[in-house]
Amino acid sequence: MALIKSDILFKVCGAKSVGKQKVKVKPVEHHYEKDGEPEYIKYGCPLCESLGNAYRKFYSHSSGLFDKDKQFNQFSFSKGTPNCPICGINIDWDYKKQ
Repeated sequence: MALIKSDILFKVCGAKSVGKQKVKVKPVEHHYEKDGEPEYIKYGCPLCESLGNAYRKFYSHSSGLFDKDKQFNQFSFSKGTPNCPICGINIDWDYKKQ
């Protein structure tokens, strides 16, 4: 286990009632298409990616090698996934409309 700090931009949707408040993040787009090819995008959670980068940096400096059980692997999810499968944060799929 490690305590990791991250700087992420959140979209805060306030409301009168607590049950209607939301905190969302814009998904990270990873483009895999080349010029002239159809769009091919995989999506990631900015919070988990930031934490994963810091985690790998921490462990690469502290021990030099990753223990098999201490890895924090990169992952992706499909467009429209409502929440990050790892941290549970709400994903803002309407970010291009703003």
